[in-house]
Parts: sequence; structure tokens; C-alpha cells
Amino acid sequence: AQEGDLLVVGWGGTFGNIHAAVKEMADAGYKIGHAQFNYINPLPKNTADLFSKYKKIVVCELNLGQLVKMFRSEFNNIEFSQYNKVQGLPFTKSVLVQHFKGLIQILKIMESNVKYTFKDFASDQEVRWCPGCDDYVVLRAMQKALPDMGIKKEDVVFISGIGCSSRFPYYMDAY
Repeated sequence: AQEGDLLVVGWGGTFGNIHAAVKEMADAGYKIGHAQFNYINPLPKNTADLFSKYKKIVVCELNLGQLVKMFRSEFNNIEFSQYNKVQGLPFTKSVLVQHFKGLIQILKIMESNVKYTFKDFASDQEVRWCPGCDDYVVLRAMQKALPDMGIKKEDVVFISGIGCSSRFPYYMDAY
């Protein structure tokens, strides 16, 4: 795609499996593109224009992220995600497809314009933990984080174990 939801950027020897993963997803109807850099100094003149045509950009590297660091310094008005693998093995197509689908799903959730607040995730149950218990911190953090992430209440499930923290699902107003 020449524009779309996700641009996957690679360089050097990452081409094969990135190309195969992007092709599979594009054939399935995803709005996804692939840019493979062979030379990075200087960058192609149309790089900024290409980046501007996608809602999200992920840079896939078989190292700690040298290319994405360069992009961030060169294009500081663009947000780059990174997907790194430092194991001496190439990316596999299936893992890349799974990761890219996850990124697009998060993008769609963020675009859904669901506007929840802290109170929307707080249940009407009285919280009965010991004063000073760290479970309060986790509960409040989760009640604040979910609205910030734009996740719908019906897409959230909490499962707990035993002990005091097992009450956690009762204190969250979710599915």
C-alpha cells in the first residue's frame, strides 16, 4: 500500500520475512505497507513524505534499534514503534504477522473514540483490603490506565487467583 494504517520499515537482511508478512496481510485486506532501506546515509529524499502517509510506523531490526534511533533524531515529529530481535536468528513470518496485527488492532482501538473515565472502571463494591495494602495502588493504576488506552469495557476481563488480590475483579467495572 502507498498509504494506510501501518508502515513496516526494515533494512539490510530483514527483507524476506518482513516482505512475506506484509504481503500476506495486504492480501487479507489490511492497509499495510513495507519500506526496506538499503542505504541510510543519506536517506532517500522521499522518506519524510512516505512516513507521513501512514498512521503508525514500526521499525523492525535484528539489533537493539540503531535505525529507529536515527529516525527519531531525524524526524522528531513522527512517532516510531520498534520491534527488535537480538538472538542471532531472523524474524519469522508468523511472529511478524501476529505482531503487526496486534499493532493495527491497538490503532483501531485508539481510533474508536471511546471516552471512558476513571469512574467508568470503578465498581460499586466497597473495597475491603487492609489499609496500606499495595493492592489499592494496582487497582487505582488499572482504573486510570484503561481509559487512557481507549479500551472498551466489554473488551476487558480480569481473572484473579487466591488471597486478598482475588477480590480485584469485583472492584473493577468491566466484562
